[in-house]
Amino acid sequence: MKSTDYEPPFLRAIDQRAFDTNQWRGRAGIALVTNELGEILLHLRDDKPEIPHPNQWGFLAGGCEDGEDPSQAVLRELFEEAELIVETAEPLCRLVDLEGSQDLATVFRVVTTARLADMRLHEGQELRFFSQEQIRELSLDPLFREILNQFFKPI
Repeated sequence: MKSTDYEPPFLRAIDQRAFDTNQWRGRAGIALVTNELGEILLHLRDDKPEIPHPNQWGFLAGGCEDGEDPSQAVLRELFEEAELIVETAEPLCRLVDLEGSQDLATVFRVVTTARLADMRLHEGQELRFFSQEQIRELSLDPLFREILNQFFKPI
């Protein structure tokens, strides 16, 4: 399914306002990846002061390239960042990342049977699956914590 076929609802009211007033730069896809145990795949962002939320845990994500829609971008980014091959991604919500990339991002749920040993990280410092309880203890990008709180018990 292309994201242009179905646009999921906005995560919160501020995102709808930011969209309506064109307060966004580009489009992006964010992958909320879970495994068969319900654990969530996160990567530790690089510790570079020039990137948003350095040295914090977050989802695999990235901006759309020319001609891509967010569903294509998220599948490409999963492969480029972690060599994770998936064929489908279910759109959950949209948001405007006002504190980070300034992109209009679509969040997709991806369920995988792949193990960490099957993946190879190409961006960031570390890649791991975490239980919801373990995530409470992490330094997590605030936007990603908000997404998790929307779709799981509060983290």
